[in-house]
This record gives sequence, structure tokens and C-alpha cells, in this order.
Amino acid sequence: MYKMMMNIMVKTAGKALEKKTDRTPEEEDMLDMMLHGGERVKIQNLQGVISWYNGKR
Repeated sequence: MYKMMMNIMVKTAGKALEKKTDRTPEEEDMLDMMLHGGERVKIQNLQGVISWYNGKR
């Protein structure tokens, strides 16, 4: 179900982003991820969340 929903999202939002001529760097990154996939999560970016989680135990 999730995969089908993402395919619809890529078709609609992806096509709109492709047509846009003045994309921001964030939009460029989003379009690249939609078309080619990829991993955008880095452990360095999660340090705040990890620290918060460890403090809640």
C-alpha cells in the first residue's frame, strides 16, 4: 500500500517539480530522491534525538 501511495506521489509531485524552472536546492534534492532513490539520514543529524531518547529512559 505504501509503495503504491509513493508511486502516485512521485508521479504528481515529481512531474510538477520537473516542470519548475527555478527549483531551490532543497527541491532539486527532493526531485533527485524521488527519481533515483537514496538515503538522506545520517547518524550525525540524529545526535539530538538520540540524546533526548537516552535521557527519557
